[in-house]
Amino acid sequence: MKKRLALMFVMTLVLFASVSMVCAQDDPAPDPPAPVDTPANNDVYVIVCDAEPGQMVVLDSNGVWLSSVRTVEITFTIGASNPKAKCTMWAGPIRPNNPVVENWDLAELKSVTSEEFQEMLDSLQINPEAVRDRMPN
Repeated sequence: MKKRLALMFVMTLVLFASVSMVCAQDDPAPDPPAPVDTPANNDVYVIVCDAEPGQMVVLDSNGVWLSSVRTVEITFTIGASNPKAKCTMWAGPIRPNNPVVENWDLAELKSVTSEEFQEMLDSLQINPEAVRDRMPN
């Protein structure tokens, strides 16, 4: 009887160990972070709604909308050649613990009317390059 109990105990341990090893191998790797937009070069353009300055759009030097930009800090230094735009970015609705933060040169800051800003947003929903005609040559 004791031998049977000991054998059942050993078989249970072996079974448990093999199930644990299989489960450990089946754990999926964590998903990589979602990609964020990056400009073609180090210049960005910021377009601000003049009626609501908290509403803005960030574009790369080719006029393509950088949709993953969530916050923008613009720093103007007297005597410096270009102001800097510090952009915090993430894809999706949930802010990650360590979002991507990039510092780019601010090529242009443009203020537009609320009607023009709304037209721009509507066109960006269809075509991320829709603002290209508003960019300087």
